[in-house]
Amino acid sequence: MMSNRRIDVQTFLNEQPFSGFQSATQAGSFVLTEKTPETQAHSGVDVVLSRPYILGSAMLWLAYFMGLVIFYALINWMPVLFKEAGLPPREATLIAAVFIAGTLMNTAQSSMPSLAAAFYPTKGRATGVAWMLGLGRFGGIAGSFLVAELARRQLGFGDIFGVVAVPGVIAALALLVKLAGNPNRSVDATSRQREALAH
Repeated sequence: MMSNRRIDVQTFLNEQPFSGFQSATQAGSFVLTEKTPETQAHSGVDVVLSRPYILGSAMLWLAYFMGLVIFYALINWMPVLFKEAGLPPREATLIAAVFIAGTLMNTAQSSMPSLAAAFYPTKGRATGVAWMLGLGRFGGIAGSFLVAELARRQLGFGDIFGVVAVPGVIAALALLVKLAGNPNRSVDATSRQREALAH
């Protein structure tokens, strides 16, 4: 049995002959000590909804929901909005701005599952991430209907983008609230970064 110490896997592989399943299993294993607040939770759902994690859970759900509102609103309605605004699709500055905004939005949205996984202890990690992803999908539906309704009311191109920016502000505020109420905040951030880089 391996002790709770840091092991360089490459050095271990170079020093150990691979003779069967046992060596392969040992080479890929390590010990990770988790520093999270104690909960009386017996299941993943109990962890996600427990007092230390409920605020962060709600804020993650809200941020992911709002991110998908923006993502699907823009992806589904961009060609229609360009056409109705009378803008030629090859206008370089507009396309560059939309490309940059889309890249930033996609990057932020793609990082949310990792943020959620880092927030929850092991016992509730899968449940927390899955619930965030599931509840966020309703944001995708809402985003498509939001722009459809705004277009039906004949709002201008700039007005529609202004309304679609509001979920971005809400998502940012939700993540700030989550950060302020994070039960893992007492853990030294630099030691966690060093540990992450060591692996």
